[in-house]
Amino acid sequence: SGLGASVFPFLGGRYREVYDVSGEAPISAAKFDYLAADLPLAAKLATRFSKTKYVLQYLDPGARRFRAARADRLTGEAEILFHDAPMNWRTYYGWGSSKLGPWRLHGSAYVDIRIGPAPRTPGAIAYEVRVRTRPVNAMVNAIMGLGLFRGYVIGQIRDTMKDLVGASAALSTQGVEAILKDPAFTLEEREKVRALAGLP
Repeated sequence: SGLGASVFPFLGGRYREVYDVSGEAPISAAKFDYLAADLPLAAKLATRFSKTKYVLQYLDPGARRFRAARADRLTGEAEILFHDAPMNWRTYYGWGSSKLGPWRLHGSAYVDIRIGPAPRTPGAIAYEVRVRTRPVNAMVNAIMGLGLFRGYVIGQIRDTMKDLVGASAALSTQGVEAILKDPAFTLEEREKVRALAGLP
């Protein structure tokens, strides 16, 4: 029922590509959870502290469905399927497009994000991201399986994670005063930034 019909093809299908990205980030689990619960704020902070423009807006009152874009390279809509808080595991399903050279490739994706303590860095997190894509046809599937495109997609995922979690790290090192005086942030957003900066 619901999104089940859309997610079902990822359990097995004729066309499917899987991309895995893992790494560490200098951010606490509490701050990561705060940003994951307020993706528009995370996108705005990532834009502020990186050279890449992120746009994200929720599409429903429950803040489960959202539309997002990373510059003009990645665009799409997605919905959180579930969040297992004790396991620090989130799963999303969405539909979008990615741009590579003259191509703009379309398809759907099933995304798992898991975090845990970084083994060698106190106060940091280790993350694992698995993106299962289902291209729209055999030609797109062949392109997405190429080493060049695979490297591009993995680079986009890695850079996005770096920008999103790096925004919180930047708040810790640069302070929040610049954000609190930035007219691009609303009063409500400034209060959220203050709360984020105050988390351990």
